Amino acid sequence: MAADHEDWCPVSGWEAYEVSTRGQIRNRSTSQVLKFINTVYFHVMLYRDHIGTTLRVHRLVAEAFVPNPESKPMVNHINGDKHDNRAVNLEWVTGKENSLHARRTGLVGNRPQRGRKVRSICPITGEKVEYISMEAAARNVGVDAARILICARRPECRAAGLHWEFIDAQKSLNAEWRVLDECDGIRLDRIRYEVSSLGEIRNVRDNRPLYPCRVTESGHLVVNLTIPNSTVRRLFLLRRLIAAAFSPRPEGWSWSWIVRSRDEDRLNVRADNLVWAPDMRPLRELPEPTPALTDTEVDQLLEGLSLGE
Repeated sequence: MAADHEDWCPVSGWEAYEVSTRGQIRNRSTSQVLKFINTVYFHVMLYRDHIGTTLRVHRLVAEAFVPNPESKPMVNHINGDKHDNRAVNLEWVTGKENSLHARRTGLVGNRPQRGRKVRSICPITGEKVEYISMEAAARNVGVDAARILICARRPECRAAGLHWEFIDAQKSLNAEWRVLDECDGIRLDRIRYEVSSLGEIRNVRDNRPLYPCRVTESGHLVVNLTIPNSTVRRLFLLRRLIAAAFSPRPEGWSWSWIVRSRDEDRLNVRADNLVWAPDMRPLRELPEPTPALTDTEVDQLLEGLSLGE
């Protein structure tokens, strides 16, 4: 199996979908490549009879392309990058083999590296730039994510001429956090959720980061929040929560507007990448937003928040 060649085959048990040797999943009838849920591992939502199921992408790839003659139960990423789901990077292992590999490659240690957020450091100017994931960093600087992973573990290495380091999920240097008091007309202040300018959300009471639970068929991240004074949980589009707290409202704005991504990447929910738009016209044709939001305007934005797009 050549590393640069992409083969496709049906997903076992999910005949409406195909998986490739490069770690992609697509709809067989439309050939549309599916968006992934970006957490510690890449997950994908597959549908049968209008019911969605979340599955780990690396297991789908391994089951399709990696032989398992000894029936080992776990799939390991050979280079340590949990988002590199190419078949050549996967192997079947036992639990013991998986633990030994994690220690040998530095995936486990004194503190977890959950979320895989990274920061680049210019060796000349010292300028630091933060990225919500290694994949986002790789797309921006034009190198493979596995190279960034290696350099984040070895300070003497460089990728794209830059040094790299992991970012603690709760200590992003440039993140601004704002309390989310109300969503979709529902008060959330007793739970105290906060959203960040880097597209994160956390529960303030226990300082616990929250991660998207699924991605919609149109490619938007969804989070599951608890409603105060009840055991009910509700789904919210993460991009609308971030935009409600950070994105200025253009003239004529209303809640019927959608939230657009400036770089057209629907998984990039950083505040500086989101903009309110009345429709799907090119962003350059839309009116400029007002420059600032007062606290009162933020409260008004949060009233009646809906899933919309």
